[in-house]
Amino acid sequence: MKQGEIWDINLANNLTATSRGKCPVIIINDDTIGIIPSRVIVPVTDWQNKFEDAIWLIRVEPNAENNLSRTSAVDALQLHTIPISRFIRKIGMLSAIELQKVKNAVKAIINAE
Repeated sequence: MKQGEIWDINLANNLTATSRGKCPVIIINDDTIGIIPSRVIVPVTDWQNKFEDAIWLIRVEPNAENNLSRTSAVDALQLHTIPISRFIRKIGMLSAIELQKVKNAVKAIINAE
């Protein structure tokens, strides 16, 4: 499990419940922290045009690398730490540019340099 990967996770007792019981997420913690049995993630949701001005919502278009089925929003404001036992399957990977946008959004949220 690496930074920038997109995974489906089991939603039991976490995030926003959906009828499917799972949610796509992006792993954002640094890979060197991978020795602990959990990952820091941000959820992926459907893109809505009203998100355009929200600095914490990063638009991601579906492609062969990320394997998303529709235009999506990565919600950098919804940071969570999830045990790896909740990860179901790897879906795909963000591009380096998209991952950097997510990292920049997290920095902006906490006013980090």
